[in-house]
Amino acid sequence: MNILIAEDEDVSRKHLIYALEDEGYSTHGVTNGVSALEEIEKRQYQVVITDIKMPGMGGLELFSIIRDKYPEISVIIITGYGTVAAAVAAIKDGAEDYITKPFNIDDMLVKLSKIKEKHAMRREIEALRVSAGLSGKVDLLRNYWSACSGMSGRFAPAQAKKPKQAITACMRKLITILN
Repeated sequence: MNILIAEDEDVSRKHLIYALEDEGYSTHGVTNGVSALEEIEKRQYQVVITDIKMPGMGGLELFSIIRDKYPEISVIIITGYGTVAAAVAAIKDGAEDYITKPFNIDDMLVKLSKIKEKHAMRREIEALRVSAGLSGKVDLLRNYWSACSGMSGRFAPAQAKKPKQAITACMRKLITILN
């Protein structure tokens, strides 16, 4: 698993790189969010570990860009005691996890192990979709199901008199897509 570490404190960044490489992870370190984005453009990363406070672009702004542009990358936020609330807010927005400074490397390894399992499950699910012939249909099914599940209470005037028939027709369409 390739891990990018965005941490402006040299000692922390180097310690994390050494510890993770010692555990078999491939790592690269940068000192700020801008450099992290440049690095993500060059190489594929599965995880970004970023400090919240860095010069230039901080970790929360970096996370926001990664979430929007690279949703397959998991992000762990490193935070000091005073910024835990911001890290928790990032979790609510989709960050994978956070860890407070000073942190125990074993805690970080547990978090990375969980992320590794999650990525393996995603690959397995995608392989199953492909083998079942669903890979091209998944987005279509998701969009259509969204429309169907939102139907109750939002029928066009012609459908309002017969909501059961409208839902049945929607379900038939989903079955047709699957076949």
